[in-house]
Amino acid sequence: MTKEDTQQPFAVLGAAWLWHGGTITVQDTPTNVIKPGEAATIWLEIGHHGRVNQARLIYTTDGTEPEGHQDEVENGKLVTLELERTEPTSSGYAMWWRGTIPPQPQGTPVRYKLYAWHSNGGPLLYAESPTGKAVYTSQTATTFGYYVSDIAPPAWVKDAIIYQVLIDRFFDADPNRNIDTPPSGDGSPERRLFGWNGGDLAGIEARLDYLKYLGINTLWLSPIYENPASQIGSEYDTVAEVIKNYHGYEAVDMNAVEDNFGTLKDFKRLVEAAHAAGIRIILDFVANHTSNQHPHFKDASDRCQDSPYYNWYKFGKVDHQGKLVRYESACCTPGHNHWWGDNDEYVTFFGVKEMPQLDNDYGPTRQAMLEQALKWIQLY
Repeated sequence: MTKEDTQQPFAVLGAAWLWHGGTITVQDTPTNVIKPGEAATIWLEIGHHGRVNQARLIYTTDGTEPEGHQDEVENGKLVTLELERTEPTSSGYAMWWRGTIPPQPQGTPVRYKLYAWHSNGGPLLYAESPTGKAVYTSQTATTFGYYVSDIAPPAWVKDAIIYQVLIDRFFDADPNRNIDTPPSGDGSPERRLFGWNGGDLAGIEARLDYLKYLGINTLWLSPIYENPASQIGSEYDTVAEVIKNYHGYEAVDMNAVEDNFGTLKDFKRLVEAAHAAGIRIILDFVANHTSNQHPHFKDASDRCQDSPYYNWYKFGKVDHQGKLVRYESACCTPGHNHWWGDNDEYVTFFGVKEMPQLDNDYGPTRQAMLEQALKWIQLY
């Protein structure tokens, strides 16, 4: 495509899709680690049926949400993207645009949004807009980001051969830990699929020789933190007593090990045995959300703005995926009927009301999460 092509009147449609996918380069090298003093080149791929001749990027460096429309900036700084190249695809053409965010100092949280349009008319689309799912507003667009830091990943990760273990589904070596596991053969296939199956920390320790035989040198454990035995929320009435929290992603206490998996002593023994076998342990730390039965959310849901934890979560209008449209205090109603949050509207993990999302842009929340993660690293 020539420069003249991009200046022709808008034909048929604008962008068919926009996709960034976190594609960043530093000095033409793909990376997701941006160090102080490095300029980050942001890439945007645009599929089109007609013509697109404008693409922009809005970014912030203070942790706030970048907002804007065309060349109008509501919050942040504007970068004009340049057309780098055009490539044929099976459905037409794809254009690659690039723009550069200037170097930032150590510790800067950079957040940005991308969008494109044609100056002669047609729709303005924001990334990510895959085929068949166009995003037309800044409020519903994807916010991308990176953290400027000269802290490099540890050298051992380059040679890590990782085996991911979903603890409940791995191996049952301690029947005394089958607190919420139904007796063998009890329950429907659906109940067995969504219920507890008995795997525990002792089961992983018992199979370290097998794991070592596979040639792995790193174990990535699913979350070990204490969860409620069952979900209580949006799915409770339709699949009563079926949806269990065997996966570990609905923490109610991040200082404790889930009873069905074992104890802190069991975890310490597993870590020591794994290290003795030359195997590292990676913990899946859930900093994105908690259970709606977590004490902090229960207090926030019941007392709203009178709770010290109200700002830990994101009460407001949300879309069908649980993504924030706008903050609104009226979306929190003090008290609850059947479960915490049933009177409220708030941001969740993909629309699952049992998983209210934490607001890690709020300083006290972010600090608490960092301290929690460091605690586990320092203990073990």
